Parts: sequence; C-alpha cells; structure tokens
Amino acid sequence: MSDLDPRVAGMAGDLADNAGQDSAARAFGALSGIGLLLSAVMPWASFGVGNGLLPSDMGVNQLFTGFTHEKTWISMAVPLVVAGLLMLLAVLIPSRKAGKGMFGRVSSGGSPSGRRVLLSLGTLIAIVTTVLWTIQIGQFRINDGYDFLPGNVQYGAWVGIGATIAGVLASALSYFGAARSVKVPKTVPVDPRTPPGSAV
Repeated sequence: MSDLDPRVAGMAGDLADNAGQDSAARAFGALSGIGLLLSAVMPWASFGVGNGLLPSDMGVNQLFTGFTHEKTWISMAVPLVVAGLLMLLAVLIPSRKAGKGMFGRVSSGGSPSGRRVLLSLGTLIAIVTTVLWTIQIGQFRINDGYDFLPGNVQYGAWVGIGATIAGVLASALSYFGAARSVKVPKTVPVDPRTPPGSAV
C-alpha cells in the first residue's frame, strides 16, 4: 500500500494535467496561426468567373456594409493576418513553470495570462471575420438572384474555418490549463524509531 499523501498525489496530477493542456494549447495555437496566414492568400469563394474571390478582393468595411467589387486599401486579408500573428506570438510566450510562491502555495504551472489574452483576441478576430464574410457573401449572391452553395466555398475559406476552430480549442485549453495555486500539504513528522504500520 502506498504511503504517498493523497494531497501530494493530487498536486502531482495537477502538474501533469496543466503541462499537457498547455502543450496542446500551443500546438492548436500554432496550427491556427499558420492556417489563418495561409487563408489570407487563398481563394475563399468561386462563382465560375476568374480564379476565385480572394480576401484581398473584399474590404474590411465591406464585412459590415456589404460586398461590392470596389477595391479598398484595407482588405479582409488584414484581420486574418493580424489574427494569425497573434496566435503565433502567443505560442512563443514561454510556459509558466511550477514553483513555490507566497503563503505556502505553489504554482502548478500552465499557460501564462499573456498567452490566454493573445489566443482569445486572435480567435475572436478570426471568428468575427469568417462569420461576417459568410453573411455578406451569401447576401451578395442572394441579391444577384443566385444561391450561395457549399460548392461556391473554396479551400481558402475551409482553411480559415479550420484555423478558427483550432484557435477556439487553443483558447479553451489555455484557459482551463491556466496556472493555479495549490496548497502544499503539511507533512507529519514521523519518529524513525516507529516501526512501519504501527500507530503513532
């Protein structure tokens, strides 16, 4: 029978869980960042004319006012690139290591607050961009008397959507794997002359 204090075992489990969640958050964050950067230069939609609709063909303002074929100096590619860079920057922030803190407590390690903020911000930008793009392009097609079908959606949009989902997972894992404090259990001194298993 193990003599390990259950509280010590629980603290060790917290350390392992936090480390695993933090590594997974960084992996999903990296996938999200790379995917968002790639999607910024890929076609998002095709209506049978030209090489497809690129993010650079749609202005940021048109995400709110409606799509037109007029070029604007700030395109939809900008928020995608910003979101991707925020994700990759979050991944580069070093993890918080476990260590003793104040009042007899220790940090069980995990994602630092800076990473959680960057992941959440990047994910929010990606979600807003992809949702508004879907709404405005769909409305544009309906106004022209056409349907907006899944076949009109090109690989750039699917990469962007997948990268956004990866960002959501990274943010969730980073949040739940955030560094938290646990009370260091007090050990009861044992007389070395006391035989094992005997009452103290």
